[in-house]
Amino acid sequence: MNVIRKESFEVYNNMFTFLLQIRRAKYMLERLTLLKEDFRTLGESGEGAVYYSLKHRLLWFANIVYYYLTDLVPNHHFPRKVS
Repeated sequence: MNVIRKESFEVYNNMFTFLLQIRRAKYMLERLTLLKEDFRTLGESGEGAVYYSLKHRLLWFANIVYYYLTDLVPNHHFPRKVS
């Protein structure tokens, strides 16, 4: 007995790949840091604040998309039975 039907396998494969790409993007964004020397030069022009603001917003967006696809969509389509 297969849990995933053959007709649905491509959709599941695409979703899994997309979720991995989101996780990779989150990982790369979390690893990005400015060195103290870079921050001093960027801090004078205000670009350091723009950098961290953009990084924060991209991480927020990636987290929201990941949460939506892993928690809200499955719970909406496959509600848990409460006994």
